[in-house]
Amino acid sequence: MLYFLKGRGRVQERGSKALDAVEGDVAHIPAGTEHWHGAHPEEEHTMQHLAITFGQPTWLEPVSEEEYRAD
Repeated sequence: MLYFLKGRGRVQERGSKALDAVEGDVAHIPAGTEHWHGAHPEEEHTMQHLAITFGQPTWLEPVSEEEYRAD
C-alpha cells in the first residue's frame, strides 16, 4: 500500500496504464504484483509517500525514462 503524503506521484502495475496520485491518495497493490512508483515527472523532488508492505519486497530493474514519462 502506498499513501501519498506530499506532492504528486505516479504508480504503475506491469501491463497497466500509469496512474497519477496526489496528497491523500492511497494505492493498493496486490502482493506479488510487479509495479513501480515514484514522483510525478513534473515534480521529481517534492513527492513524499509512506509505503507499507508485508514480507520482503523484490526490487526489479529501474524503469526506463520513456516509461516513467509516458502519459
